[in-house]
Amino acid sequence: MGIEARDVAGSGATWISITAHGRQGQSGETIGYGDDAAIAGGLGQRMEAAWGMPMFAGDAIADPLTGIMAALLAWTAWESGGGSLIDLALADVVAFACRFGARTDAEALAWQKMAGEDDAPLYPLRR
Repeated sequence: MGIEARDVAGSGATWISITAHGRQGQSGETIGYGDDAAIAGGLGQRMEAAWGMPMFAGDAIADPLTGIMAALLAWTAWESGGGSLIDLALADVVAFACRFGARTDAEALAWQKMAGEDDAPLYPLRR
């Protein structure tokens, strides 16, 4: 279409680029989705450390995390006058999020025990 992100940002607008693994290099050529980007960002390892086995956390959790980060950065860019090219990779946002809110092993085990004892349906049953 002939639209260049850098040109748009250079005109004073803010351009948010969301990719699976980044815009540059070999990563820029890699296709990805929320679940595999979350694994690439280290979420599987974090789940293994907390629950004893690698697993997914949430459905395509990289997508909403990246959307929240994009909104915050877009607002910050707007407050600063615009003219920004914001490059967000789903996998990088998950890696960033995995650095925060770490639980100790005891906390993780307590959460796992509570979840295992809860036999209530997640959603109300329908007839």
